[in-house]
Amino acid sequence: MPAIILLAILPLLVAPSFLDYAQEAKAVGLHVLAAAGLLAALWRPRDAARLAAALTSPPVLLLAVTWIWGIALAAQPLAAAHAVRNEALGLGAALLVAVYSPSRRTALRALVAGAAVVAAIGLCQVAFDWRALTPAGDPGQFPGVTFGNRGLASLFVALGILPALTLRAAAASRRLRLRLDAALALQGLFVFVTMTRAVWLGLILALLLRQVLKVKPTPDAAPEPRPVPTRARFLARTAAAAGVLALLAAGVLLVVSNDALRTLVAQRLDATDWLRNPRFGLWAIMARRFAAAPPSAWLFGLGAGSFQILSPGWLAGSPLDGRTFLDAHNDFLQVLVEFGALGLAVRAALIGAALKRLVARGDAAFAGNAVLIAASALLYYPLHLPYFIALFGFFLIAPPAPRAHTAAWLRPAAALAAALLLALAVQRARLETGMRAVVKGDEPALVRLARAAELRDEMRFASAPALYRRLVQPRGE
Repeated sequence: MPAIILLAILPLLVAPSFLDYAQEAKAVGLHVLAAAGLLAALWRPRDAARLAAALTSPPVLLLAVTWIWGIALAAQPLAAAHAVRNEALGLGAALLVAVYSPSRRTALRALVAGAAVVAAIGLCQVAFDWRALTPAGDPGQFPGVTFGNRGLASLFVALGILPALTLRAAAASRRLRLRLDAALALQGLFVFVTMTRAVWLGLILALLLRQVLKVKPTPDAAPEPRPVPTRARFLARTAAAAGVLALLAAGVLLVVSNDALRTLVAQRLDATDWLRNPRFGLWAIMARRFAAAPPSAWLFGLGAGSFQILSPGWLAGSPLDGRTFLDAHNDFLQVLVEFGALGLAVRAALIGAALKRLVARGDAAFAGNAVLIAASALLYYPLHLPYFIALFGFFLIAPPAPRAHTAAWLRPAAALAAALLLALAVQRARLETGMRAVVKGDEPALVRLARAAELRDEMRFASAPALYRRLVQPRGE
């Protein structure tokens, strides 16, 4: 059950009618779910022991060391704590799911179901022009669906494609294959109309990896006989080709009938628009600034969360002056800047070892999805959002081995951690609600100024994105 909640239900609970700056709504949901998992462990000592084994494993301890120096080097420790919280929360959620050890088939079904439902909502939004689900005045985000962001919704839906293909290949009944075909049709159509290039690139790499693992010979395995051509097989392949063409036609029809998507496809077809992409200018400025930093920064970075703090000054006087970037739109470059070459090397080594393990056992669905997220992170920021970190960790983490004995301190520690997570969830919900009222509310200006002052006081002792702190500062400061 925890896997199904984490993978399928949570995205549907997030209202998309606002542009959620830091995806805090899903972070609050993860706080609550993680607390529920810890409380459940109070009645299951074996699960508490497995969780303790996972939290004290060498990979987690290595990451914790990078978090410590990331906070120590940061100019604003509370902003750094917020950046570290994202990675720790996502990793903790993934570990909890691994502790409860859902069957692989259950996890695959949860991914397919969640992706299909999100895709269905998004396609209805496009077909019936549900502008109420779109951030106002921002057609580039259309269709945002449950994530309030077109690219993040597309990535989540794409994570259901390889699991659907895996389940379909093993399906014994025609009814199950038809249901999976319907899910694949919804997912593929949604990924097509959202036109997120990072997701397209990651999905191509994931499908190539699946094909490589599919044809990889096993030792002492006899070659499979070639299928005998039959009329039924020919008709099935013809029907499949016709279905793909029908989906493409439906996708084109959806795009041309929606003004926001017509604008988006015009941008995609404009070569000069690609060259004007602000990401390239941002990356070049980041590279120059990082290269000019002291050698110690090359090794250990400039501090966790430093991008949000330093980037406004970096961009001053450049063509991007005045632009607000919450993330660098390249997770690996941002890790390099904030945690240095050593912090990036630790994460790359852990990811590489996990992918090697998945490839060795031929797990195309999980390995492919990890590659999909990692490739998207080159042009986007999923690995700076707790929800996608949880998914990424879920694909990579091996279930922890049980311990022979359960320590007496595990139950009180789990209860204390659950209480802390719930308290943080309440705090984060209060800050997010307050920020939304200040930035996007329609109350009189004096009321909003008073709310901003209250938020400034509350943020003195709370971890929050550096952008939030800037938004509530009086003008001129």
